[in-house]
Parts: sequence; structure tokens; C-alpha cells
Amino acid sequence: QAEYATAYDDDITPFDIQSSYFNEDSDQFSQELRLVSPREDKYDWVAGLYYYTSDMSTKRFVYWGEDLYNLLIPTLAPYASALKGYSTIPNKIGVDSWAAYVHGNYRFNDQWELTGGLRYTHESKDVNWRQQSFPADPATAAALEAATGLPLTQAPGALFGGINYDPVIDSRSESDVSPTIGLNWFASDQTMIFGKYSSGFKSGGYNADFMTRGLANFEYEDESVDDWELGIKSTLLDGTLRINATAFMMQYKDFQVFQFLRSSNGSTSLQLTNAGEATSQGLELETTWLPTDRLEFTFNFTKLDATYDLFENPDPLEPDFTGNKLPFAPDWKTYFSAQYLQPLGDHGSLRFFANYSWIDDQYSDPSNGPAYVIDSYSLIDARVSWLPESERWELALWGKNLADKEYNINNNLNFLRTPRTIWGAPRTYGMSFTWYMGL
Repeated sequence: QAEYATAYDDDITPFDIQSSYFNEDSDQFSQELRLVSPREDKYDWVAGLYYYTSDMSTKRFVYWGEDLYNLLIPTLAPYASALKGYSTIPNKIGVDSWAAYVHGNYRFNDQWELTGGLRYTHESKDVNWRQQSFPADPATAAALEAATGLPLTQAPGALFGGINYDPVIDSRSESDVSPTIGLNWFASDQTMIFGKYSSGFKSGGYNADFMTRGLANFEYEDESVDDWELGIKSTLLDGTLRINATAFMMQYKDFQVFQFLRSSNGSTSLQLTNAGEATSQGLELETTWLPTDRLEFTFNFTKLDATYDLFENPDPLEPDFTGNKLPFAPDWKTYFSAQYLQPLGDHGSLRFFANYSWIDDQYSDPSNGPAYVIDSYSLIDARVSWLPESERWELALWGKNLADKEYNINNNLNFLRTPRTIWGAPRTYGMSFTWYMGL
């Protein structure tokens, strides 16, 4: 069971234009049963059943102040005190999902191993959603609506495309069969080369929030992916050097993506839509080197090319996004860390750890527009910890973003299409205590 609540000022100004409040209550339960075979010389396998259910109730409360009219709709400014008000978007979504799967490995000999599996998933969802707005003075709003023809009895939300809807009650269900198959070659006791194909599935659902463009995008469809991998896993230099490398290509159909869609009056809402096709391909490298028993180095990097092969934009005010980069998919990511262990005899040990990470430029929206550019940035973190001889607990001092870099992790637009930026945390310090229950 979980509860969540937040409040924020949407217009990001000192004026009384719009603010939102969001509440969410959810109950969920999951259970998995697995049957695992003994590991025989030739084969081993695992089979299982999985069940998940959840009931989630959310309510978006949007308050619209008088400055909405004083600053943005001057023709209605004389009636600002009557037309200010609020919008509510309550909804309930239920999910029931179950799956059955089997996976096994067959060894032809000491060098060749075939691996494969199959998963069947069935998922159903139901939704009960509505959207309503309430002006502060309904009688004045009705009189103005009769005089102007504007939907002022549904103000303030209807002035931004969020007209009133009676409860929308709907349900959907879908099933999927996802296979995986691979071949492993053990070139030596220290090196394995592998190739694998697998498919995946993500269910569809509902945009049960503030809708400003009618209900055309209220429901979105399921997503599927085909994944190919070719890689190597190796341990070298008497076990002191580990090198893992994987080349991959993932091809998506009906790729689910969040995007900012404009209503007829130019306001913006965030909705989940289906892009036609997308491909994400690249190379991952993971290395760990232990030159001594006390010293450890780690170096990882990822080279990524993630683009939309087909994206016919559901927003008529935006161009086709085919060929654009996927959001939050930088071309390069690198990571380096070093750790040193200093024994203290009967007093335990000290561990010194530092890491450096760098993330390339990326976009936060499929439009790839200049307002959505996230510039590249690097971070340096460090940590020193003391463990007693028993290693039952750990006391640590840590610091993050030690260079105090200014960097942003997301760019988006508010409902008025005003750019806003979410900044990363500045230099921070702290102390933590950890107790290891399993030792």
C-alpha cells in the first residue's frame, strides 16, 4: 500500500495563475511461484507462475486564479473573480496481470550451450475517469456564456481545452507470447561468447489525467520489442581483470513515449502516445581490474544510437518526428571508479571510494527542439567508510557533485508553453550508517 501527494505552482511566476495538487492512493499485491530443476550434466530448467494486481485512485485538483484573466485573457478580466475556480480529475484504475513461463539450458558438450524460454502474459485494465471545472460564480459564468458563446460554465478548464466529461468507464485486455533463444560458446574456462534473441511486451493503458485535446489520446496501445545481443564475458590475468562487452539492437513497434501536446488554443499537456517504430542500438563495455588485493578500478562506457524510424506525430501543430532521437538517450555515457581498502587490524578497515561519470548531450522530448536540450555534464562523488572487524555494520562519510557543477536533468514546458528546467543536486555532503542483517 502506498500514498503520495504533491503540490506545485504550474505557471512558475509570482502571479496567481495556476497551481496543482495531486493525490494518489494505491494497493497492490504480487506473488510468484517457481519450480527449479536440479542442475544435471546436460540440462537445467525453471518454470513459474506470476500474478500481480493493483487498484489505484488518483485525483488531480487544479486551481485557477484571477491573474489567469488579468494577464492572459484581458477580455474577461472584469469577471476574473467570478470565473476563477478549479478543475478536478478523479480516476480509478485497476490492473490484473498473470504470466506463466519456462526457461531452460541444454549443454551439447563442455563448450556449447543452448538456452531458451517462453513467457505468456495476460493483462487487463479498467478505468473510471472524469473531468470537471467549477467557476467561482456559476450564475455569472452562465450569463457570460449566453452572451459570448464561450464555454464559461465549464471555466476555467475549458478555456484551455479541458472541457467537462461525465465518467468515462472503459476496460481493455491483451495477451502476449514472448520467446527467447540464445547460444553460448565457452571458448575457455575464462571466456564465454554469446548470442541471444528475445522479445518483450509492455501493456497499453489510459492517460487518466487532465485532457485538453478531447479523448483522441485517452487510450494508448501496447508496445513490443525485438532484442538481439552479441557479446563476450571474460576473466583474465588470473582472475584480476573482468571484461564484458555487448553489442545490441532493439527494435520497437508502437513505442510508448511521453510528449507535450498542444490544444487548439496553444496550451500544453503531457500525454503518453505511441510512436510507430524505433530502434535503439549500441555497444556496452564493463571492466573491473584488481591490480592488488586492496585496490580496485572500474571503467564502463555505453555508445548508443536511439532514433525513431517512424513517428507520425499525433499533434497537428508539430512536424513528423521520424528520424529524431529518443528522449533521454545520450550518444555516450562513461563511468570510472577507484576503491582502496586499508586494513586496521583489530579495528576493522577503511574503504576509500571515488567515481567520475560523464553523460553526453540528450533531449527530453521527441521533438528534439532547442527547449528540450539537456547539455552534457560530468559528476564527481567520493565516499570513505569504516567497518569493524565483524563487518556487521558500516559508518560512512560521503560527498556528491564535489565540483559543484550546475547541470540540468530535465527540460519541459508548463501548460502555457513556458520553458522550465529541473536542475540536478548541487554539492552535497552526508553521513550514513548501514547494518548488514544477513551476516
